[in-house]
Amino acid sequence: RVRLARADKPFANIYVNCDPLTAIRLLSSPPSTPMRGRKGKPLRIGKYRFDRGFIAQAPNGWWQVFERSGAGRYPLNVVKIPVADALRHAFNTQVVLQMKTEMPKELKHEISYELRRFTKK
Repeated sequence: RVRLARADKPFANIYVNCDPLTAIRLLSSPPSTPMRGRKGKPLRIGKYRFDRGFIAQAPNGWWQVFERSGAGRYPLNVVKIPVADALRHAFNTQVVLQMKTEMPKELKHEISYELRRFTKK
């Protein structure tokens, strides 16, 4: 989400959602019943492997990747992947890269525009 700059506040705010990503979001297509994995085999989604993981419908109707957290039947947790550090690192590297590549072009354009605007008179 971006909050743009105004004349009285010449800066913009960029808000990035750094909440953990549910593992089901890594699937390219919505899950179907045959895809749910094989009994006794770890569930693999992307580069991640969940030894005690399985895909099932949550009580709210959404498909999720669950993982058993205990020996019993019901201690289930929705598998979430932390992405905050990776997003922060990628964002900071892109900010530096964009400032080096795009900022000189933007400054050149704005300076030439202002010069043209005042030299026409």
